[in-house]
This record gives sequence, structure tokens and C-alpha cells, in this order.
Amino acid sequence: MSRKMTPLTRPTYQWIGVALLAGLVSGCAHFYDPVDEALLSLQSCMSAKMAWHRNRQEYLDVCYPHHFGKGFRAGYQSVCLGGAGCPPTLPPREYWSVCHQSEAGRTQSVEWFNGFSEGALVAQMDGRDRHHEIVTSQEINGQGCRLETEYHFNAEQSTPYSPEEAAPLGSPPIGPSYDDWRERSPAFGLPPVPEVAPHDYPPIVNPPKAIEEDETEWQFQNGDEQPTSAPVPLPPLDESKLPPPPKGPPIPNIDFHVDAEPDGRPKGLVPTGFLSPEQEAGEQLGSRINAIWRKFF
Repeated sequence: MSRKMTPLTRPTYQWIGVALLAGLVSGCAHFYDPVDEALLSLQSCMSAKMAWHRNRQEYLDVCYPHHFGKGFRAGYQSVCLGGAGCPPTLPPREYWSVCHQSEAGRTQSVEWFNGFSEGALVAQMDGRDRHHEIVTSQEINGQGCRLETEYHFNAEQSTPYSPEEAAPLGSPPIGPSYDDWRERSPAFGLPPVPEVAPHDYPPIVNPPKAIEEDETEWQFQNGDEQPTSAPVPLPPLDESKLPPPPKGPPIPNIDFHVDAEPDGRPKGLVPTGFLSPEQEAGEQLGSRINAIWRKFF
């Protein structure tokens, strides 16, 4: 018989749904690390069990195979999770109990440590110690961009390699020489420019007059003038020739055309930002209607 949801439990389920929805909407990135750690721990645990299943026949002569297997799986899993393969200082908590405070209990603890070392060694032999590492470009290409490319720079120029790794200046360059490029490239196959003797050049039209060394003034073809850097003074301004200022009140600066009075003043001008009585009444009526609508709907 199915139990119906009581009014007391319904809000609880609603709050749980809201919390789950909020967790999915914001802050999802915070769950990535715990999920990855849980999946990695589960994967390493399964790998440790499979490794013990493959190698358990090689450790049949140990005193306590059960405790040895526990240590083997723990050491294998430790390497899979990024450990160095070193056993911990203390055994697991179960070996601290009263039942292990005897010669047999001490032997079981020793078997656990022996199994841990063997499991870590097998994990390193399987290459599991490098599965948790992130591959970097320096691991593949070294310090430079590409190992197979060799650059030759001038000592004064910047180089991606250190001075010890850079090639000496006198070493021959790698690749085709300038002559090879000249033979292969179609741009270098053009006919050479004919050489012209100096007396074959066309004469210069209107050659400038030569300036003698003892000449103190600049001479130009259009006359004897001296360049100056001082500004040219303007002629004095005659105020009597200026038009008289306009008479009457100034016309206001407005952005639209209005009818003007005979004296030039605007007629029927309503300043911007003010409303007429009809417009103000309409605005008040609209505000009241919006307030009533928001209150009831």
C-alpha cells in the first residue's frame, strides 16, 4: 500500500528540489573535483583487485595470504593515486586492536607491509605511476619549441635557447643556400636590369642653382628670398568697419521652429520638461491605472 504524501512532508520535498536545482544552476564547477576523485579512487581500486588476481599465484608461500593481499592492493592503489610507493608509518586501524597484540598479530602486520611493497612495485612495473601525470609540452619538445628544428641567431638577437645550446656564429646554415633559392625560385629567374652609363642618363629639367660655400643668403629660382621661422604679423583691425551689433532682446536657442511675435520673441513656446495641463492629467490617470493593475494582478 502506497503512503500518500502528507502536508508536513510536502514542503520538505519541495525544499530538497529547490536545493538540487540551485546546485545545478550555480556552482557546478565545485562538484567536479570530488566527482573526479571518487571516480579515480574507484578505478584504482578495481585495477588493484585485478592486479592481485593476476599475481596471487606467485605469493602462495607467504604465512598469511589474506593480509598480504590487503597490503598488495593498498600499495597498488597508492601508486595509482600518485603515491611514491613508500609504505605508511602505521598499518591500517584494524591492526591496532587487541586481537593483533600477539605474535600472530604482529606477523599479520608484517605481511601487510610486505604486500604493500610488492603491490607498489607491481604497479610501477605496469606503468601506473605515470597515468596520473599531466603531459606538458616541455616533456615532449624540451626547453625549445621543437627539438628537430635548429635555429641560428645573431648573438645580439633574442633566441629561445640558452647561449650554451645556441649554435656558434661560424657554423654553416641548414637548408638551401642563396644561390639554390635563386635557381629554384621563379622570382629570381627574371632578366637582370641593364646597366646604364652615367653619361647615358637623361638630362635634369630645371636643375637647381648650386650654392657656393661662401654664400650667406639662400637663393631660389623665383628670386632672392630668405626663409624665416617667425610668424607673419596680421594687419591691424579697424573696428569702424565692423557691422553694428543686433538690437532687441536675444532670440532663445531652441531646437524647433515656433511662431514669433512682431518683436522677435517666440509665441506659444512650451519649455522642454514641462507638460500642459491636459498632458499632466493624462499622465496621472495612466499612473493610477498601472497601480491598480499591479495591485490586483
